[in-house]
Amino acid sequence: MFEKLKSALKPYYFKAQKLLSSDIKLENLQSTLILNYHHIVPDSIVESNLLYGYSHSTSSFESQIEWLSARFKNSLAFEDKNSFVITFDDCSIYTIEQALPILTKYNIQAYFFLVEDRIGKSIWIDDYLFWLSYVPNGSYRLFKRNYNIVDQKSRLELHHEIWREYQYAPNHQLILSEFDAQYSLSKLKSAHSIHYKRLMTLSFEDILNLKKLGHLVGFHSQTHEQLSKLNADELSKECEYSDSDIFNCNTFAVPFGSENDYNDSVISAIKNLGYKSILLNHAVKAHDKVYGRLNLPDSNDKLEIEYKIWAYINAIS
Repeated sequence: MFEKLKSALKPYYFKAQKLLSSDIKLENLQSTLILNYHHIVPDSIVESNLLYGYSHSTSSFESQIEWLSARFKNSLAFEDKNSFVITFDDCSIYTIEQALPILTKYNIQAYFFLVEDRIGKSIWIDDYLFWLSYVPNGSYRLFKRNYNIVDQKSRLELHHEIWREYQYAPNHQLILSEFDAQYSLSKLKSAHSIHYKRLMTLSFEDILNLKKLGHLVGFHSQTHEQLSKLNADELSKECEYSDSDIFNCNTFAVPFGSENDYNDSVISAIKNLGYKSILLNHAVKAHDKVYGRLNLPDSNDKLEIEYKIWAYINAIS
């Protein structure tokens, strides 16, 4: 038993040693510490699958907000030193229901980035992850190949293979059409309606309420395409909102936001459309109003939270 305990604690010992050797000092940053979340869901709903891979339980989200609020001030400015900014991408119904009371409790104002064409609907990437997570075990023919789904491992392997080959497809709806031909997506949603609030994004009424509460609503593209694969005309259409009344800030959050999802041409195109700030989704030192964001794990572990923030700050300082 003691050996098992030592083994379990070993990673935390390393983290603790790192923390003891260097204090967390946000003032060393040239910008605010910007954190990003996607979906905040009830603890009882969280599952270990692809659909919930970018989710945080309500309890872990509150634990992280509590930790941050006890140490730093909340801000909406991206260059306010010794402060933190909270952002949300995609914004499912659950995010509003679960996160908003916590933000109010700790007097936090945040950014909510929306996919304009999918307001009140599901986003294609969530439908994609949902199908892979809940389609019944069995054999499926996709893209002229046969695949056997038997467990979580095989689902993950299928995702990696499809994503590797088709993530830059001209139209992601082609992937969903392949899925739907093998097993109806609508039938799957009916059978797993408990996940409705995780799939559906917030409504226009929700957006109005957020703005009344002092939160900022920003643009996260028209359809959540990977911008780096688009030509100049497609990029312009994807990055320009059609209804300015929806948004009350001039910040653009790049869909997906990893290093493969944008390039210099994408950043230039976004700036040319008049956006004042651009948010990415990985560790990058702030430059020319382009900022990286930290995605914390779904964890209540205060030591882990502290270590992840420490490591992120050191990576971008």
